[in-house]
Amino acid sequence: MEVNAFEENGVTTICLVGDLDTAAVSEVKPRFDEFIAAPDKDYRIDCSKLSYIASAGLRLLLALRKASKATGRNVVLTGVNDVVMNVFRNTSFDKFFTIQ
Repeated sequence: MEVNAFEENGVTTICLVGDLDTAAVSEVKPRFDEFIAAPDKDYRIDCSKLSYIASAGLRLLLALRKASKATGRNVVLTGVNDVVMNVFRNTSFDKFFTIQ
């Protein structure tokens, strides 16, 4: 699992590559903790190379959304494929996030 991030025009884009399963979450959690600690930014999460997301990955995204929302910022998901979108729909997470 790779997490690449860059900032452009005041928006931090987080690119997720691979499977965000339980094992990967423990690997990338420190990086997400950095994002959560800086909730005064808008985040765009590029899921175009995300092949799978487990419940632990959903919790990680939800923690970022909660921290950002508390400061009036947004988290937008882009490039969500059918497999990942099915997980979002089945868990009603598609109601929590703006998905483009």
